[in-house]
Amino acid sequence: MSGAFALRCVWPIIDQTFHRSELIAEAADLLPAYAAEAGAIIAGPVEEWDIHDAAQEPGWEAYPGPVLVAVMPARPGPVALARVALDDDEVRRLHAQGLSDAAIGAQLGGVPGWRINTARRRLGLAANFPPVGRPRAAAARASPPAAA
Repeated sequence: MSGAFALRCVWPIIDQTFHRSELIAEAADLLPAYAAEAGAIIAGPVEEWDIHDAAQEPGWEAYPGPVLVAVMPARPGPVALARVALDDDEVRRLHAQGLSDAAIGAQLGGVPGWRINTARRRLGLAANFPPVGRPRAAAARASPPAAA
Protein backbone atom coordinates (compact mmCIF):
# COMPACT_ATOMS: atom_id res chain seq x y z
CA MET A 1 0.00 0.00 0.00
CA SER A 2 1.46 3.33 -1.03
CA GLY A 3 -0.05 5.48 1.77
CA ALA A 4 0.16 5.45 5.53
CA PHE A 5 -3.49 4.37 5.80
CA ALA A 6 -5.52 1.84 3.86
CA LEU A 7 -9.25 1.30 3.59
CA ARG A 8 -10.28 -2.33 3.23
CA CYS A 9 -13.85 -3.14 2.18
CA VAL A 10 -15.31 -6.65 2.06
CA TRP A 11 -18.54 -7.83 0.44
CA PRO A 12 -20.06 -11.31 0.60
CA ILE A 13 -20.63 -12.81 -2.85
CA ILE A 14 -24.03 -14.44 -2.87
CA ASP A 15 -24.18 -15.44 -6.55
CA GLN A 16 -20.99 -16.97 -7.89
CA THR A 17 -22.20 -16.90 -11.52
CA PHE A 18 -21.23 -13.23 -11.74
CA HIS A 19 -17.93 -12.47 -13.42
CA ARG A 20 -15.22 -10.81 -11.35
CA SER A 21 -15.55 -7.62 -13.43
CA GLU A 22 -19.32 -7.49 -12.75
CA LEU A 23 -18.78 -7.84 -9.00
CA ILE A 24 -16.13 -5.11 -9.03
CA ALA A 25 -18.37 -2.75 -11.03
CA GLU A 26 -21.21 -3.26 -8.53
CA ALA A 27 -18.96 -2.80 -5.49
CA ALA A 28 -17.04 0.20 -6.88
CA ASP A 29 -20.22 2.28 -6.77
CA LEU A 30 -20.46 1.63 -3.02
CA LEU A 31 -16.91 2.69 -2.08
CA PRO A 32 -17.55 6.40 -1.33
CA ALA A 33 -20.41 5.57 1.05
CA TYR A 34 -18.35 2.93 2.84
CA ALA A 35 -15.38 5.27 3.17
CA ALA A 36 -17.60 7.97 4.67
CA GLU A 37 -19.15 5.47 7.06
CA ALA A 38 -15.68 4.34 8.16
CA GLY A 39 -14.56 7.97 8.73
CA ALA A 40 -12.09 7.79 5.84
CA ILE A 41 -11.37 9.70 2.67
CA ILE A 42 -10.25 7.65 -0.33
CA ALA A 43 -6.80 8.97 -1.30
CA GLY A 44 -6.18 7.08 -4.54
CA PRO A 45 -7.38 4.30 -6.81
CA VAL A 46 -8.15 0.83 -5.55
CA GLU A 47 -4.83 -1.01 -5.44
CA GLU A 48 -6.29 -4.47 -4.90
CA TRP A 49 -9.50 -6.17 -6.00
CA ASP A 50 -9.48 -9.81 -4.94
CA ILE A 51 -11.82 -12.69 -4.27
CA HIS A 52 -10.98 -14.64 -1.11
CA ASP A 53 -12.46 -17.55 0.75
CA ALA A 54 -14.30 -15.87 3.65
CA ALA A 55 -12.61 -18.25 6.10
CA GLN A 56 -9.32 -16.44 5.35
CA GLU A 57 -10.74 -12.93 5.83
CA PRO A 58 -10.64 -11.57 9.41
CA GLY A 59 -14.16 -10.96 10.69
CA TRP A 60 -15.76 -13.00 7.88
CA GLU A 61 -14.78 -16.52 8.99
CA ALA A 62 -18.42 -17.54 9.57
CA TYR A 63 -19.60 -16.56 6.06
CA PRO A 64 -19.98 -19.77 4.02
CA GLY A 65 -18.49 -18.65 0.71
CA PRO A 66 -16.26 -16.22 -1.13
CA VAL A 67 -15.94 -12.49 -0.50
CA LEU A 68 -14.84 -9.61 -2.71
CA VAL A 69 -12.11 -7.45 -1.17
CA ALA A 70 -11.01 -3.94 -2.17
CA VAL A 71 -7.99 -2.20 -0.66
CA MET A 72 -7.15 1.43 -1.38
CA PRO A 73 -5.09 4.26 0.11
CA ALA A 74 -7.08 6.45 2.46
CA ARG A 75 -6.66 9.16 5.01
CA PRO A 76 -8.67 9.98 8.11
CA GLY A 77 -11.71 12.08 7.35
CA PRO A 78 -13.39 14.66 9.53
CA VAL A 79 -15.02 12.83 12.39
CA ALA A 80 -17.24 13.86 15.23
CA LEU A 81 -15.65 12.89 18.50
CA ALA A 82 -18.45 11.06 20.24
CA ARG A 83 -17.36 10.03 23.71
CA VAL A 84 -20.50 8.05 24.45
CA ALA A 85 -19.78 4.68 26.05
CA LEU A 86 -21.04 1.94 23.76
CA ASP A 87 -23.13 -0.92 25.12
CA ASP A 88 -21.68 -4.07 23.53
CA ASP A 89 -24.95 -6.00 23.88
CA GLU A 90 -26.86 -3.20 22.14
CA VAL A 91 -24.29 -3.08 19.31
CA ARG A 92 -24.64 -6.89 18.92
CA ARG A 93 -28.46 -6.67 18.92
CA LEU A 94 -28.56 -3.94 16.27
CA HIS A 95 -25.88 -5.67 14.21
CA ALA A 96 -27.97 -8.87 14.21
CA GLN A 97 -30.75 -6.86 12.56
CA GLY A 98 -28.47 -6.35 9.55
CA LEU A 99 -27.95 -2.63 10.14
CA SER A 100 -24.91 -0.81 8.77
CA ASP A 101 -22.43 0.91 11.07
CA ALA A 102 -24.01 4.29 10.30
CA ALA A 103 -27.51 2.98 11.02
CA ILE A 104 -26.40 1.44 14.32
CA GLY A 105 -24.72 4.72 15.26
CA ALA A 106 -27.92 6.63 14.47
CA GLN A 107 -29.92 4.23 16.65
CA LEU A 108 -27.47 4.84 19.49
CA GLY A 109 -27.93 8.61 19.40
CA GLY A 110 -25.65 9.82 16.64
CA VAL A 111 -22.49 7.82 17.31
CA PRO A 112 -20.27 8.08 14.19
CA GLY A 113 -20.16 4.98 11.99
CA TRP A 114 -16.39 4.67 12.44
CA ARG A 115 -16.91 4.19 16.21
CA ILE A 116 -19.44 1.43 15.53
CA ASN A 117 -17.03 -0.10 13.00
CA THR A 118 -14.32 -0.16 15.67
CA ALA A 119 -16.68 -1.71 18.24
CA ARG A 120 -17.97 -4.27 15.73
CA ARG A 121 -14.42 -5.37 14.90
CA ARG A 122 -13.54 -5.56 18.60
CA LEU A 123 -16.60 -7.78 19.12
CA GLY A 124 -15.66 -10.01 16.16
CA LEU A 125 -18.74 -9.06 14.10
CA ALA A 126 -18.41 -9.00 10.31
CA ALA A 127 -19.55 -5.85 8.51
CA ASN A 128 -23.14 -5.67 7.33
CA PHE A 129 -22.21 -4.55 3.82
CA PRO A 130 -24.78 -5.42 1.20
CA PRO A 131 -23.60 -8.39 -0.85
CA VAL A 132 -22.46 -8.17 -4.44
CA GLY A 133 -23.75 -10.45 -7.17
CA ARG A 134 -27.38 -10.42 -6.13
CA PRO A 135 -29.29 -13.50 -7.38
CA ARG A 136 -32.18 -11.35 -8.63
CA ALA A 137 -29.84 -9.53 -11.01
CA ALA A 138 -28.31 -12.81 -12.20
CA ALA A 139 -31.74 -14.26 -12.89
CA ALA A 140 -32.73 -11.18 -14.87
CA ARG A 141 -29.49 -11.31 -16.86
CA ALA A 142 -29.75 -15.04 -17.59
CA SER A 143 -33.46 -15.15 -18.45
CA PRO A 144 -34.33 -15.53 -22.12
CA PRO A 145 -36.60 -12.85 -23.59
CA ALA A 146 -40.30 -13.46 -23.05
CA ALA A 147 -42.11 -14.98 -26.03
CA ALA A 148 -44.32 -12.52 -27.88
